[in-house]
Amino acid sequence: MPRGPRSQPTANRRARAPDPFDLIVEVSSPGTEKRDRRYKKVRYARHGVREYWIAGPKETIEIYLPVKGGFQLRGSDRSIALETSTLFPRLQFGFDDIFRAD
Repeated sequence: MPRGPRSQPTANRRARAPDPFDLIVEVSSPGTEKRDRRYKKVRYARHGVREYWIAGPKETIEIYLPVKGGFQLRGSDRSIALETSTLFPRLQFGFDDIFRAD
């Protein structure tokens, strides 16, 4: 039976660099916040992600843009009415769209 990319041994998956994404939006929880802010942010910068958003457990939105060697915080707010991606100006997220509890 042929093996697809997901069934390859772990060592091979780690060796391959993922295709870079333009925008990643992470929704963090208290249990993943440290990993999202440290490990994932460094990894995404290394692989060429062009914009990284973290919607944090304290109802904050942080937007990071790439700089040499990592990401720089573009902005952070708890009360953003509407936030727009620098890469996709027609893509907009309202603060309530992300944190609304239905």
